[in-house]
Amino acid sequence: MAFAERKIEDFALSQNQAESDLTFVGLVAFSDPPRPDVPQAIAACRTAGIRPLMITGDHPLNAKAIAAQIGLDGERRLLTGAELDAMSEEALKRNLPDVSICARTTP
Repeated sequence: MAFAERKIEDFALSQNQAESDLTFVGLVAFSDPPRPDVPQAIAACRTAGIRPLMITGDHPLNAKAIAAQIGLDGERRLLTGAELDAMSEEALKRNLPDVSICARTTP
């Protein structure tokens, strides 16, 4: 995340005004890596005949990167939360067999 600041006198600014003439302050990064035993758990699911799916609130690109780390097939179709919300139950049943990741979902 990037952080910036600006001193203002008038708090009744438009978004464009508030987000202009900022001074860069710094960057912050964080990592929340998958637990070490996740790839083994996914492999065990597959051995048992279970097809694991990832459902996350993360951005689709981040979800695909994590899927690659844990051995989940990130090349299969990805659905977003908005796409899931727009699908009928019948459409979901039709599409879900081709999906391995659902990203940008909400509870």
